[in-house]
Amino acid sequence: MSLSSAERLRELRRHMAEHELDAWIVPSEDPHQSEYVPACWERREWISGFTGSAGFAVIGRERAWLWADSRYWLQAEEELEGGSWELVKLGHPETPELGRWLSETFRRAKVGVDPQTIGLKKQRDWEAALARSGSTLAAVEENLVDAVWTDRPARSDSPLQVLDLRWSGEAPSAKLARIQERMGEAECGALVVTTLDSIAWALDLRGRDVEYNPLFIAYLLIEAEHATLFVDAAKLTDEAKAHLPDSVRLRDYEAFGEALDELRGRQERVWIDPATCSAWVVQRLGADDHGATLHEADSPITIMKARKNAVEAQGARDCHVRDGVAMARFLHWLERQVEAGEEVSEVGAAERLAALRAEGEHFQGLSFPAIAGFGSHGAIVHYRPDPEGGGRRLIDTSSLFLIDSGGQYLDGTTDITRTTCYGDPTPEQRERFTRVLKGHVALARAVFPKGTTGKHLDVLARLGLWEAGLDYGHGTGHGVGAYLCVHEGPQGISQKARDVDLEPGMLISNEPGYYEDGEYGIRIESLVLVEPRPGHAPAGSGREFLGFETVTLCPIDRRLIDPSLLSREELAWLDAYHERVREALSPHLDAEERAWLEAATAPLPA
Repeated sequence: MSLSSAERLRELRRHMAEHELDAWIVPSEDPHQSEYVPACWERREWISGFTGSAGFAVIGRERAWLWADSRYWLQAEEELEGGSWELVKLGHPETPELGRWLSETFRRAKVGVDPQTIGLKKQRDWEAALARSGSTLAAVEENLVDAVWTDRPARSDSPLQVLDLRWSGEAPSAKLARIQERMGEAECGALVVTTLDSIAWALDLRGRDVEYNPLFIAYLLIEAEHATLFVDAAKLTDEAKAHLPDSVRLRDYEAFGEALDELRGRQERVWIDPATCSAWVVQRLGADDHGATLHEADSPITIMKARKNAVEAQGARDCHVRDGVAMARFLHWLERQVEAGEEVSEVGAAERLAALRAEGEHFQGLSFPAIAGFGSHGAIVHYRPDPEGGGRRLIDTSSLFLIDSGGQYLDGTTDITRTTCYGDPTPEQRERFTRVLKGHVALARAVFPKGTTGKHLDVLARLGLWEAGLDYGHGTGHGVGAYLCVHEGPQGISQKARDVDLEPGMLISNEPGYYEDGEYGIRIESLVLVEPRPGHAPAGSGREFLGFETVTLCPIDRRLIDPSLLSREELAWLDAYHERVREALSPHLDAEERAWLEAATAPLPA
C-alpha cells in the first residue's frame, strides 16, 4: 500500500532522529544536478507529491516546507497534501531571501543533505546562511528519502543510441580535442563532467534514461591524452563501443568515486564547474593540502554545446518545418472539433498533438509533457493535464486554450506555445494578447551589438505589458539543445539571466506571457537562432551586430489580435512571418488544411 504524505514524513523524521538531525533538505536535483531527473531519483516529488520540475523540500522535526517559484505556485497549492506541507513562494515580495529564511528558521540546528544532490556553489551558500544562526549543514552519505522509499525504481539499463555525424556535425574525437585544448590553456590535467547533456553532446551518444530528454546516466573524466566514460556495462551496445574514439576508456558507473580518489592521490589540477559539480565530487577529490587542486570555472563544454554549428543550426530549421506541420494540422483539427461541438479534453488535445508529431520523419519522442490548459488552467504556467483529474476539462468557445509542447527529433529539439480562442474573445483578452504579441515581436526584431546578454534584452518583451501596468513572473527565454534538453544554458533572456553574451548559433526561446489567475493564460513562444547581422553598423566602424532568426513556424491566432495596438513595423513583421509559415508548411498539408492555413496567415488590416 502506498504511504500518504504524512506517513512518508513520519518515517523520514524517524531516520532524521537516528542521525540527530533537526532538518533534512530534499533538492530536486540528482547526482548529476539535472533539471529533469530519472525516475529512480525523483525524491522531492515522492516525498512531497509536488510534480513540478523545480523547487526543493525542507523537512523539520514538526513542519515541512516546499519551495517553488511563480511558475508552480498554483500547481503546488493543488498538489501538496493539506496539513502536511507549507508552500513557500520563491520570488514573492513577502518571501525572505533563502539565506535569511534558513538562518531565521533554524537556530543552532543540524541540517542534513545528501552531498550528491547539492551543487558546490549551493552548498557554500547554504553553509554560510546557516552559520549566521549557529547552525551547520551536515553532509550525510545515506539519502534518508531512499531509506523510506522502499519501492524506488532501479536505474535504467536502456541501451545507448549513437548520433550520426550527419546530425551532430562534429565527431567526438574533434570535440574532445577542443576540450583538451581548453584544459591545456587552464593548465588542468583533468576535467570532471557530471552533467548528462554535456556527456551526451561530447560523445555524440544519446539514451532513454530520463523521460523526454535523450540522456543516459554516466560520468565522464577527460584527461590530457584520454577520456574515461563511467557507465553501466549493460547499456553498451557493440555499435556504441565501435562509435567511441580509441582514446575513450570504459569503466563501470559505480567506479567513478574510486577514480576521483585516484585523482586525489595524484594531486592533479582538476577542472570542475562549481554550478553543476556536486559537493560529493569535491569531497572525494579532497580539495586540501593532500588532495587535488581545483580549478573552478564554467565547464568548457557548456558554451561549446550552446553554440550550434552549421549542421545543428540547419537541423533546427529542418525539424521546425516538420514540427510546424504537426502544429498546423493539430490547430486545424482542434478548431473543427470545437466548431462541430465535439468533446475534446485537455488530455485528448495533448494526445492528438503527440500522435501528429509522431508521424514526422526523425521523430524520437516529446521534449517535455505538454502543457494543455483551457481557461483557468492556462493561468498555471507549467500546468500538466492529468487524465484522472482536471485534464478531463473540455475545450470549448468560452475561454482561451494554451498549448505549450515540443518534440525531439534526430536533427533538433522543439518547444512552442500558442494561445487560441474558438469563441469571441473579450476586449480585455484581445488587448492583453496583443500586448504579449508586441513583446514577442520586439524581441524577434531586435538587432543588438556583440557583447549583449539576455538580461539586456528582457525589457523588450515586457515593455508593452509594463505600459498597461502588467507583467509576467517567469523568464522570457531559455536555451534549447540540439536533440538534447529543452532547457539548456548558459544563455537565457530574463531579468535574472547570467551575464553570458549572446553568440551566433545559440538557440533560445522567445516566450512572453500574461496570466489572469483563475481566468486564463496567454503565452506566445517561438525558438530563435542568434545570427550575425553584417552591414548593420556603418562601414569602417568596426562594430559587430547580431539578431534573431525565428525558426518556429506556426500561425499566431489572428482572432486574438487588436491591430490598432500594433505599429506599422509590428504589423509588417507579423505579416512577413505568416507568409514564411504559409510557404514552408503548405506543401506538406492536404487541401482542407492548406485552406485553413491560408486564412490563419492572411495579412492583418492596417
